[in-house]
Amino acid sequence: MIQKHHTAWKEALEWFKSNGYVGCEVEMLDPLPWQLEFPQALGCPLDLSQFLQDEWLNAKNINQMLTVLNDELQLEFPIENVYWTNTLVAAYRCKNDNSYHPNRNLDIVRNQLRDGVQKHVCLQAFMETVLPTADIKGNHWGAVAVNVEEKFFSHGDSSCGQVAPELLEAVHWFLAQPFPNTDFKYKENGLPAGLQNNTDSCGLYCVNTISHHLAPEIYPLYTNKSIAGLRRTTYKKVLKLILKKVCQPEN
Repeated sequence: MIQKHHTAWKEALEWFKSNGYVGCEVEMLDPLPWQLEFPQALGCPLDLSQFLQDEWLNAKNINQMLTVLNDELQLEFPIENVYWTNTLVAAYRCKNDNSYHPNRNLDIVRNQLRDGVQKHVCLQAFMETVLPTADIKGNHWGAVAVNVEEKFFSHGDSSCGQVAPELLEAVHWFLAQPFPNTDFKYKENGLPAGLQNNTDSCGLYCVNTISHHLAPEIYPLYTNKSIAGLRRTTYKKVLKLILKKVCQPEN
């Protein structure tokens, strides 16, 4: 594991150098606690290094970015992370057999929607035309937003792709429980999203799509910006929050 960390951060430093970034980012690594996991879905040092590579971002990276977004917006109801979406899909898949059991995390959101105290839900999924299973891996991050007040949900995709049909079925199934008599309409590509110009930045664009949906005045949609610049900015935001949560003494 130590060798894996060493290799990852050596590659990260090379990434800084190759993209012309030097200075404070490297210095900020010094006070990081090199423990197994950071608190509050902020991953671990190895996950943090993933931002400084020209590769796909994984589920832990998406959760890191969502944790930052929750911290910035201070919403009454925090954005659900990737694992909530995975739980929803897993529950949908076994809804008709004996392996289905109510899930507390799903029930909390379902009840808040039913009672009218929560109006929106945002989902992220790593998908192909079908959702990932043990045998089929996803290859693209996309976002779905549910608007309970206006009775619709929509999909945002930085490559203008189609949402996995099973995800739509899972969302319909989930909404039918608190709203059995309401027909929620699906608006294809109704969630504005920036257009990515490479093959590995969909995770950044997915979270930007959700950010823009929740606070468009704060988070404009990404355009043809430097992907290295977006990764560096995101890395710094995540790193700053980790240092805030872990390194500052409690009052």
